[in-house]
Amino acid sequence: MGTMLFTIQALTPIRVLVLAVSMAGVAGAGQKGVQEKNKRPAKDSPLKQITNDPTLPRVLLIGDSISIGYTLPLREALKGKANVHRPAANCGPTTRGLQQIDAWLGKGTWDVIHFNWGLHDLKYLAADGKSLGDPQKPGNRQQVPIKAYEANLRRLVKRLQKTGATLIWRQTTPVPDGARGRVAGDAVKYNAVAVGVMKENRIAIDDMFAFARPRLKQIQRPADVHFTPAGSKALAEHSAPIIAAAIDPRSGLRSSIAAVTGLLEKKDYVTAINTSVLPETLERILKGRTLGQLAERFSQKNAGVLLEVLKSIGDVQPSVAATGRVATFVLKQAIGSRTKISFEKVGRYWYIRN
Repeated sequence: MGTMLFTIQALTPIRVLVLAVSMAGVAGAGQKGVQEKNKRPAKDSPLKQITNDPTLPRVLLIGDSISIGYTLPLREALKGKANVHRPAANCGPTTRGLQQIDAWLGKGTWDVIHFNWGLHDLKYLAADGKSLGDPQKPGNRQQVPIKAYEANLRRLVKRLQKTGATLIWRQTTPVPDGARGRVAGDAVKYNAVAVGVMKENRIAIDDMFAFARPRLKQIQRPADVHFTPAGSKALAEHSAPIIAAAIDPRSGLRSSIAAVTGLLEKKDYVTAINTSVLPETLERILKGRTLGQLAERFSQKNAGVLLEVLKSIGDVQPSVAATGRVATFVLKQAIGSRTKISFEKVGRYWYIRN
């Protein structure tokens, strides 16, 4: 797989911003906003929860301050294509992930989850177990040793798989020479373990490490794991097409309409019926005939009208039910006997309702 890019437009440095906000869950459609200990995120903060557009797919970013940095530019890159959410917090090491993952996932459905843990796992803590430590000082240790990291990743992947979302693992970005509390080269070791887990589970990999490594002087801060604003934007631009390619067209209303339109234009009526008719309706219809027979009848009586209807609503704004799961387009003028067409979202996908 390729790698991913994101930008940040926050007015304050990432680390200051992260310290100002408490741990919390992702706020999605119908979910309560995250409660913070000190203050609300600034208006343009990547930690500020977004208003969900129910007609678009839902993407969840899970990650540390590197992902916080590329959240805003990634949202911009996928504007009109996906709702890009993230927890209102730095997701830290895998140990924090195990504690908070259910809250971050919430009760809604996700179409794509782009996730990473690593930089906080491999960092060294002082003897007090809290403050950043010198890797060379006796008694200091990594926050999550590599064997525990692997075990934690396996548990987290198992939980993420239960969502039914398409999963994309994002490789941990490089640790440069001189970075406090970390050892250059450790990201390679932790990434190797992560790759093994992801391959076992057939999870796509966004190799952001490979993308960033040859251009660190241009995009990363000196002797610091964090990236410049321009560097975060580069990371976002790298990852945006990877995420976009992982989104099933049926999970977005407009993309679903475009997909069915394309199938009708190609006269692939069997696939058009399979992907656009409500599952319960299709099951009922097929009790009396085969799919091939249904497709033949559809091609003779309804396909042309439906294609014309779908093409006519390209610039029409739908009315969306309060549930966010039914959308109705009123035609500018009747086509045959049709004056409107409705779509319903069942699970993650949109279907033609009438």
